[in-house]
Amino acid sequence: MTGPDLVTIHFDGAFYADRERLMFGLVLMPDGPRLFSFGSGYDNNEAELRTAVEAVKLCIAAGLTSVEIVGDSRNVILQARGEMGCHCPDHVPHLKHLRELEPSLPGIVWKHVRRGRNPAGRELGRRQSRGEVL
Repeated sequence: MTGPDLVTIHFDGAFYADRERLMFGLVLMPDGPRLFSFGSGYDNNEAELRTAVEAVKLCIAAGLTSVEIVGDSRNVILQARGEMGCHCPDHVPHLKHLRELEPSLPGIVWKHVRRGRNPAGRELGRRQSRGEVL
């Protein structure tokens, strides 16, 4: 899917096992970044999945209809596409929530990129180094 109406959204999640298992996420929207704090959690994949859910919710709230959501978590992208199952009990509710939201955003495309090509990952790292995260 391409075209002038396609909006690209980047997301990234982070998990800090040494900091009370805290999870954070960042979504880069056309009108600016959104930072999320999820409290304590299970692992990095959960942080990524929860951030993907927030990305979809933001797109729906913004009235976007044709969206490419880009992330560097291969597992989350494959799960969002329905190409990979979810076997971790801590992740299942978040994937279920994502599935419930997707019909409200019929023009969604999920794209995986390497970590170095994800601007949300770089921004989340910058925010961590400035003390905005943690």
